Amino acid sequence: MSGSPTKAAPPERHVGLRLLARIIFGLTILGVAASVWLSILDPLSQGIDLLVVTFFLFPVIGYLLATRRPDNAVSWLTLGVGAAVGVSAFLGAYASYAIHGGIGGTRAGEIASALD
Repeated sequence: MSGSPTKAAPPERHVGLRLLARIIFGLTILGVAASVWLSILDPLSQGIDLLVVTFFLFPVIGYLLATRRPDNAVSWLTLGVGAAVGVSAFLGAYASYAIHGGIGGTRAGEIASALD
């Protein structure tokens, strides 16, 4: 039918941005999952960081917006905030794990704590 709207193919420049959003989101989820795992392995851990739980929706919303509207700056900001929280969660959990006798030793734990 000529009256029904058809979906246009996504522009080629948006394909790379969508892939970048998927990579950032995947690395963020990997960082959060690793921080949860390291919190479980650490015998002196105080549990999962409340900041990770609070800001968990940032990467999800940023990913959803960035894959649908890659030209929207707000989507990249929310995805970036989520990625920063994921990296911070991983560094904090690894620092605690390494300082308390995990792989890497206290020196690596101190470096991760300084980066966090």
